[in-house]
Amino acid sequence: MEECYFAGGNSGEGFYDCFDQIIPKGEKKEYVIILKGGPGVGKSTLMKRVARAAMKKKEKTELFWCSGDPDSLDAVRIVGRGILILDGTAPHCKDPVYPGAVEEILNLGEQIDREKILLRRSEIVQLSQENKEYYRRAYALLHCAAGLEEEVMREFFDCLDKKRVNKLWETICGGTEEKDGEGGEEARTLFLDAITWKGRVSFAEEMVQGRRSVGMKGEAAGALLDYMVRQSDARGFWCLNPLLPERVSHIIFENRNLFVTSAAVETDQSEESEEYFCRKPSAELFRYQKEKERLVSMAVKCLKQCKKLHDELEGCYRECVDFIKITERSDELLRKLGL
Repeated sequence: MEECYFAGGNSGEGFYDCFDQIIPKGEKKEYVIILKGGPGVGKSTLMKRVARAAMKKKEKTELFWCSGDPDSLDAVRIVGRGILILDGTAPHCKDPVYPGAVEEILNLGEQIDREKILLRRSEIVQLSQENKEYYRRAYALLHCAAGLEEEVMREFFDCLDKKRVNKLWETICGGTEEKDGEGGEEARTLFLDAITWKGRVSFAEEMVQGRRSVGMKGEAAGALLDYMVRQSDARGFWCLNPLLPERVSHIIFENRNLFVTSAAVETDQSEESEEYFCRKPSAELFRYQKEKERLVSMAVKCLKQCKKLHDELEGCYRECVDFIKITERSDELLRKLGL
């Protein structure tokens, strides 16, 4: 069994890091492996091997994909065994808190041929600087888009019929909600969606499978769900808005196998957000939404350029890596994990 998330995202606040939420609060960390090494040395490939081996043994596995490249992994968690393997390099630099006792570093960069990589030094520095500049542009555009998104949501909040919305939430939750400590869990915050070089990528459709699901529909879907979650102080699994990570796009109540979403996916029950308005939003609001989408599209073009530059960086490193030794170290790790 596998579930897919993003532990970080490209947002209006820059890169937004939720890596400390990969293992829920209160759950024990048995074994944490922090991978180090440059681009293209095999970190994601190693994690994919671990994930495949764990799933083959029917272990519940959480896959955390990279918002920079949604085909690459940032982390793998084998839930029942408290095992976590994660990429500890920029932009989510991680180091052991309890070295040896809980975490250890696996440095794949040790297999880089120093003499060969020095010959590519100027190229690597130039590509890295260009990549950083395109990310800066992408984040500037996303920051502007996020400002418009926030204005839109604020007016939608003002348009909501609060009494009707509160009744809707009570109906969805069956009169009870998960609070701090219920079922031994606190609110967990991650992303189901990310703004990537491929555009917006979402795992909401997969999350519907096997759960009771309720969908908020229409232009104000996100505002309606975010208002309900925050007004009720619901404690579940908060899945954040990738553009505005202070807002909630989905919530999962694990104890009741319930998924409530603002994504445009097929659900067991759906609610049209406009039906919960007490007044009509201004026409100007929809112009803001169009401009927001235009800015996000421009940011995605920058992220595509980041992906191109990163691929070139990986090419520089791959020519200097001893992949036979990388495979040997991967095999050794799989044996150590019993996979």
